[in-house]
Amino acid sequence: MMNYKTKDGKVAELSAQGSLTELLSDATFLVHAIYSMLAQSNEGVAKMFQAHFALMAADLESPMWEKDAPDCLSIVQTAKPKEEKIDDKL
Repeated sequence: MMNYKTKDGKVAELSAQGSLTELLSDATFLVHAIYSMLAQSNEGVAKMFQAHFALMAADLESPMWEKDAPDCLSIVQTAKPKEEKIDDKL
């Protein structure tokens, strides 16, 4: 689960907790929501967002992947993956 608060256009507080899969799911949900909102009003803008986001995510030199020292309160908590049972796959 991810929660954040902004102040003056910057992240002022960030809380991220859960497994890698859960964090990726949350991030994907947010990107999908933005894409869907754009597509409702302008399909071309939504496709442009999709293309630019894909390029940024795929480029390992993109500012998206820069490591920086956040000047906000960051709380990150990871969880152990759930052990799968054979019955869970049926």
